[in-house]
Amino acid sequence: LEPPPLNGGKMPAVSPSRSPENSPLIADVERGKSGLCEENGIHKGWLRRKVQHAFGHESNPKFAEHAEHAFRGACALVFFAIPLLMPKGVLPLRDYLIDLGVYNSGVCLFIIFNLGSSFGQAFNSCRSGLQGSLMAAMLGWMMYTIFPDGVQDTLENPELAFWGGVVTGAIFVSLLICLKFSISLQMFALSGFAGTWMQFLDASQEANIIPPWRPGWSLGKDVLTQSFACTGIGMLAVMLASLLPYPRWSLTFVTENQLHANVQMVKVMRTVVDYYALDKPNKYIKDQVIRRLGHLKGLTHENQPLLAAAWWECYGFGSSQVKRRVLAQMDNITTSIFDIIWNAWQETVAEDFGEKDGHLIRQMKPYMDALLKSMEVTLQMLVKAASDGALTPAEVLALKMSFEDIDKKDKALVDFFRKARKEVTKGSPEVIYKEVRIAHVLLYSFCEVVGKTKSLADKVHQEMSRSDFQLPPPPELDGFKSIFTGLTEKTHMVYAARGLVAFFGSFILGWFGFRDVFPPYTAGIASTVPFLITMYVGSALVSDLNRIQGLMLGYVMAPILASLTSTCEPVDLMIHLFITFVWVFLGVFVRESSPTFSSIGSMAAAFGASTLLAKNCSDPSIKKAQIFESLALNCIAVLVTTLVNLVIPAENASTLAVQHLENCWSLLKKSIHELYDPNIKTVTFRASEAQLALQKAREMGNEAASEPRLWRMPWKLSLWENVLDDTAHMVATLSTMEHALVSGGEVSGPKKESLLKLMQQSHLFRHSAQNTVLKKMDVGSKLIGIFKHATAQRYPALSDKDVYKTYEEEDALAEQEFISKDLGKIFGAENDRETDSVRDDDMAVMATSLANLSRMKEQLRCVQHRILQNSYDE
Repeated sequence: LEPPPLNGGKMPAVSPSRSPENSPLIADVERGKSGLCEENGIHKGWLRRKVQHAFGHESNPKFAEHAEHAFRGACALVFFAIPLLMPKGVLPLRDYLIDLGVYNSGVCLFIIFNLGSSFGQAFNSCRSGLQGSLMAAMLGWMMYTIFPDGVQDTLENPELAFWGGVVTGAIFVSLLICLKFSISLQMFALSGFAGTWMQFLDASQEANIIPPWRPGWSLGKDVLTQSFACTGIGMLAVMLASLLPYPRWSLTFVTENQLHANVQMVKVMRTVVDYYALDKPNKYIKDQVIRRLGHLKGLTHENQPLLAAAWWECYGFGSSQVKRRVLAQMDNITTSIFDIIWNAWQETVAEDFGEKDGHLIRQMKPYMDALLKSMEVTLQMLVKAASDGALTPAEVLALKMSFEDIDKKDKALVDFFRKARKEVTKGSPEVIYKEVRIAHVLLYSFCEVVGKTKSLADKVHQEMSRSDFQLPPPPELDGFKSIFTGLTEKTHMVYAARGLVAFFGSFILGWFGFRDVFPPYTAGIASTVPFLITMYVGSALVSDLNRIQGLMLGYVMAPILASLTSTCEPVDLMIHLFITFVWVFLGVFVRESSPTFSSIGSMAAAFGASTLLAKNCSDPSIKKAQIFESLALNCIAVLVTTLVNLVIPAENASTLAVQHLENCWSLLKKSIHELYDPNIKTVTFRASEAQLALQKAREMGNEAASEPRLWRMPWKLSLWENVLDDTAHMVATLSTMEHALVSGGEVSGPKKESLLKLMQQSHLFRHSAQNTVLKKMDVGSKLIGIFKHATAQRYPALSDKDVYKTYEEEDALAEQEFISKDLGKIFGAENDRETDSVRDDDMAVMATSLANLSRMKEQLRCVQHRILQNSYDE
């Protein structure tokens, strides 16, 4: 059977409403352009292309991204550092601001710690830091309103002032740490309040804080206003770094990620079709499929936080909010599509590719290519909608026509598929079941992806053309209510206990002083501790050691480099600025590009820049005593937090990792039970919930690799990562199962009638789902507990006979019974009915569902093999 020509082998003619003048993007796609940013010119301006080219974006995009980010931060910091390095008397305004105290090297810390990869992320971080500084200032002003001079012996009742200050400060600190404020707000509020609190309680110090509402207030007399103004200058520097030379909008990054993901999706699907359409499979094309699937998986993992941060770029209004909704839906659909493509590839590549499969797929290839072209057009139209938050009337019409075109080609494909299947298999149920299974799975998955694209296009079309319809809301940042949620969770309670003990302990230590190392009433230790509090022992030890190295570099190496310039000559000033620029650039680049050394880069950049800019050419001497005191205070703060982390240990990261993995497996088991239970008529989607649990398990597994094991056996990191990868494939299979079983293609809904009938009639279906898969899930649940087993002794579950059971004989008997009793009912002529798409074809749906079960069993066997091969069996 030969496929009829599709418009003479060409793409359908472009209608007037879809002409290049009205819709250039559609015309470009139909002419064969890939749709990349550089070709369609929608997202990248001339300046941005030049900047990225300068950093080698074509050779290494990640390096270019990190280098540009570090370059922006270094430029902003150096620009604001110029007045600090100027000799006194050159610029009166500079002298006035520095004498007022609103402009000092402390601004460096705020800039380094709040640099974000996009404007929205940077603004959100700066906002939190500014709020923290304001909260600390407001409390300080209130305390000095009640007691204008703080605690003084000349007061009528100095004890009342002292203990009132102690209680007020303790309540403020406790609320900050115990409630779930953002980390940036906590850091800057606690760090800023430590000095104010210490000064208030110290009777030997004169007050230099005057609330703005008190008579006699001025900027030069109130250090809190000065500090707040300095923080504002830091925020201005961060915002300029995000906006110049061109804005780094969060939505731009998401749009580009989605555009590349769309291109990659189509490439992957075309490559899969090409692989199976060959007379003989080519293993190198197979490698190409795997590589492109891996690339596709990594394109959208950053989209969710960027979409949430983009709220600060539009405040939830206007066309940018429409972009957020469109991109959020596209990101969700892309995740589902990736699961479908990945699972289809794994299912088909795991089976023997027969002659009839290849013959059928080769006949279907022209139809699949044509449908892919229409899908690509629709995807790029969706990106166009996301790029500016609106479509012209011609583009709205073109979008509608694009998914109508998908419907026509989908219908043409399924009609020809039914004829070709009948011709290839001669209508034999056994041949349909055994010899064209790959074709069924591939075509069903292919059309499921196209159907999701069409559904999304329909929703975007309604969003753009109807005022009474809106897409679901995008992800949002945590709001006010979030600071009160989860306060009794064990992890948060441990974090709060650590923070309280570390802060109050360092404050008391600074109150009494320690010999000649630091004098009494020193707030420096307590001011540094908020930047160091961590949750888990593993990351705490590694981070604290790295922070000490960063502090050493910042406080020791930076002054040595600064000593290379000792005059106020223009050349020396330029060299000083250049040293500062290079120092900050390297520190921020290391922080962005190296997870292992990120804390070293961050601390070295922040404290090194602060030290470099604290040195002015008017006084070129190196203040060794001051450097030693600063270094000693920061090292003591690191020591305090390290001891607190060890004394108040959180639950072992390894235990939490296994708990999250067990939770993921529990969700998988529950979903499979409900999906294939004929008494449950609806489908409840749980794949995303399982994916979240798996992500937490991966994060805790990385923590477990860093935590000290002491008497426990080493963490099985390699085995752990392999089991997580297998579980990720199981989650992808579950996602495919959910989409295959639900009627209408929406999230959660009634099961398809054909599959309900299959569950009720087929013994193989019930046996595979309810016996083999669920029992193997029980075996796997027992075996993954081996990661909690901390000794070299035999793991108890290995003595359970069930963990060695293969179920192969039961599966073989069930399949024989299926072939003899059920095969004709399921793959008989009565189920070969006319439909609008292969995803509604009963035979394709049932073949894919059986393949999904086989794939899940294979993945469970893989987990079982991995653990049994890597277990202590003494």
